[in-house]
Order: sequence, then C-alpha cells, then structure tokens
Amino acid sequence: MLFWRNRFNIYLLAGMWLLTGCQSGVVGGKNPSTLRFHHVINPDGTPRCLAIKFLRASPMELHIDRSPFLHEGYVKKAAVLDHLGTYEIQVEFDHQGTMLLDSVSVANRGQRIAIYSDFGDSRWLAAPVLNRRITNGVFQFTPDASREEAQRVVDGLNRVAAKWQKRK
Repeated sequence: MLFWRNRFNIYLLAGMWLLTGCQSGVVGGKNPSTLRFHHVINPDGTPRCLAIKFLRASPMELHIDRSPFLHEGYVKKAAVLDHLGTYEIQVEFDHQGTMLLDSVSVANRGQRIAIYSDFGDSRWLAAPVLNRRITNGVFQFTPDASREEAQRVVDGLNRVAAKWQKRK
C-alpha cells in the first residue's frame, strides 16, 4: 500500500512540474526576437510562394518561399556594428547554421534572400544579394530599421540564442 502511495506522489509531482514548468511557451523570455532567412523565388502560384514588400521608404515587392532556411534557433550571437557612417546587424550562426548558410550562399550566388524579424514590430528587414560564399557563419546586413530598432532585434536575438544554446 505504501508503494502505490509513493508512486502516486511521484506522478502528481511530475504532472505539477509539467504544468508549471513552461511559463510562456516562447523561447527567449522577455522581449525575444525572431530572425528568418527566406529564399526569394519566382512567383509560381503555389501555396509555398508568398508576395512580400520590403523597404518602407520605397516599397519593393518580392516573392519568397514561406519556409525559412535559417532561423533564430541557429543564432550563436548578434551585434549592431558601425559601418561606413551607418550601422549593420551582424549575426553569427552555430555550426549547423554555418553549414546551411555556406550551402545556400554557394547554390544561390547572385540571388537575393529576404530577412524577416519580429522584435515587437514585425517587418522584412532586408533583401540582400548573396555576392560570395559565406564559410565562416557570419552574416552582415543593413536593416530597414532605425538604430534603436536594430538594437532591439539584436538584444532579443541574443536572449533567444542563449536559451537555444542551453537547450543544445
């Protein structure tokens, strides 16, 4: 009889832990940021193709593959860097993200990718052209965002990256 009561208490404790263990269901805690890299594709009329507009000042329409090939789960760290009188976001990817970025930069050289972020605001930040092979896992781009917004993206990404790295 005592054996069954102890087993019940263990199951009850495990159930309570599962119900209270996850606070929000969102990786990254307070003010997380997402970062999604999408292939720019030709419009083909299929559900995987999505028309987007980027550049707020003079909007440009592109068609992207809805499924990102890289996302915030591959981010090791991010930073806002000063560059030639302006600023850029630099993203360093983990080993798996580095391999993905390398293969995409080789296969899609000369083509655009679209970069989306949700950092409190949801926006397409950039659509740079892949000019060269990227083997070191470090990607830099100039965002269509103010410096403060770029810093919010980076701060949120670093929080998410820290959580993802702990899980790995």
